[in-house]
Amino acid sequence: MAIASIACSNGGSGATTSDVQTPREEDVMVRVAACMRDAGVNVQYDPITNSITGDRGGLTVAQTSKISARCRESVGLGVPTPPSQLDIERFYRWALKTTDCLKSQGLAIGDPPTLQAYQDSYGTGPWSPYQYVPDRDLERFLRVCPQTWDSP
Repeated sequence: MAIASIACSNGGSGATTSDVQTPREEDVMVRVAACMRDAGVNVQYDPITNSITGDRGGLTVAQTSKISARCRESVGLGVPTPPSQLDIERFYRWALKTTDCLKSQGLAIGDPPTLQAYQDSYGTGPWSPYQYVPDRDLERFLRVCPQTWDSP
């Protein structure tokens, strides 16, 4: 099963002195991907989609999430703040939009879950239309049908 995307948001520390150098987001993502590979997750950083993509192999969503959180923390990103209910609804609308895009590219995708089912599954790994994308095609589909959209 493919890991569709792990996006980076550094958020900054609030420091403003010229003595503090904030690493470029791309450098941070490359370090997170390297950490995840060291932990046994086959991932790479894609600068075009600004995401970490790859294959979980035999790992579960929960195992991969723990590795991702540990790696994010190791490079100073910390654990992401849980999304609000409004955020989850926006992610759901993005997933629906992505589903339509992937279908328009000829990918056979089952019906998406209801909003309630999506919300219920969010903490354990929400449904993603990218679960239907073969690993070998993931990069191509991410370029055409990104996981983040300008407007949900």
